[in-house]
Amino acid sequence: METGYISVMQNDGDIESYKKSSYIVSSCIDHDVILFNTFTGGIIKIDKKEIAGLNSSNYEDIIYKLSEKRTDYRDVLIKNGFFIKEYINEFNIIKTNYYIKKYQRKYAAITINTGLICNCRCEYCYEGKSHSIDSILKKEKADDIIAFIKRQFSKEIKISVTFIGGEPLICIEQIQYMYYELKKYFNDIKCSIITNGLLLNKEIALFIKEITDENIQISIDGPKNYHNKKRKAINGEDTYNKLLLNIKILQELDIPINIRVHIDDEFIKNVNILSWIEDIKKDFNINKKIRFYLAPIVKIGKGTKILDKKYVEYIIDVYNRFIENNISIVFSHIFKPITFLCAVDTFNSFSIDSDGEIYKCWHDLTVPNFNNNRFGNIYKGINIAKIINYISKIDINENIECKQCKFLPLCYGGCPEYISSGYNKCTILKDYYSQLLSLFIKMNIHE
Repeated sequence: METGYISVMQNDGDIESYKKSSYIVSSCIDHDVILFNTFTGGIIKIDKKEIAGLNSSNYEDIIYKLSEKRTDYRDVLIKNGFFIKEYINEFNIIKTNYYIKKYQRKYAAITINTGLICNCRCEYCYEGKSHSIDSILKKEKADDIIAFIKRQFSKEIKISVTFIGGEPLICIEQIQYMYYELKKYFNDIKCSIITNGLLLNKEIALFIKEITDENIQISIDGPKNYHNKKRKAINGEDTYNKLLLNIKILQELDIPINIRVHIDDEFIKNVNILSWIEDIKKDFNINKKIRFYLAPIVKIGKGTKILDKKYVEYIIDVYNRFIENNISIVFSHIFKPITFLCAVDTFNSFSIDSDGEIYKCWHDLTVPNFNNNRFGNIYKGINIAKIINYISKIDINENIECKQCKFLPLCYGGCPEYISSGYNKCTILKDYYSQLLSLFIKMNIHE
């Protein structure tokens, strides 16, 4: 066998050469060696006994020894992309797919801000105190946005519309009106609403179920007393118990729910995880399409997309405890190759403010003085040249570090707004892949 390659006899008698994928990472978990292919998402678990005596200290290269030892291993390694045909250049495939997604015109993602008015005053809100009723989306403006979207796109395009706030359900009538008007025009439309969940009722829940096939996200920030301290309703009501009632409505309608839990140093210091887990099992029906995930609170702005390692280590510990207690988590997406790009990075997607101004990053709609990087408005149209110039600056193929990274298929370089600001620092998740992979394996065993 030629060094670095394996030869495989095909059914027609021809011999093809295979080489090792460039996107293999490995980890030793308990009594197993785990090989993970970030390009295909393939995971192979090998008992250490199987590789005893193969005289290789590099687990990522052990696949050559395994392919010589057993043809069934070789076939599985080929099927899952650990061995690829000699002529294949995986980075060229990533690069091509990246540009196809970046400049495609068959799909559009639009974010619409219904205004910054909100029925909560959360301690950590990045919108600060800018909850002005003057910013609320009025029907006349909704009509103008609808007209703009129809002018901008063919009815054959697949379109996704996300409504954000403030609290968008304050404008539920405008949202319903916009959806049904756009549905008359577009053949394929899906919508989602980012809501704090307090205004939900059965009627609204049925509407949300109609417009989306995604999970509904609700924020519950820990145990009852801690949550009520952090997420305060403007009218002083108990938001925790209100959300429990609304979550029950969603579950009765068989609507999947993701519970987002914001964490910070105060959370880590004051919340007893074991006690909180018991509260979760008591307060929630954890057996009915509900998953939890932890979201560190960071100050929005340039250079804030990198997680502090204390949060990563804390999240891994909590997730392990959740799995041990049969509490489902939102996690598997970390080990799935990216199939889409952020709207910031794509030609055909953008965000619209309640006053009709057009941006790329939705943070520009909600965070005062974030970038204020406008690309036109719904009346004068989009500045195409400015958008092309902007997204051309965000290019993973120009970054040598990204091109050589085994984790590239999982991140495509990370947050494009972060990249466009001139920061190239990698996500710290890369440094914890062994622990994350162990968590992923454990999660799938429990499921």
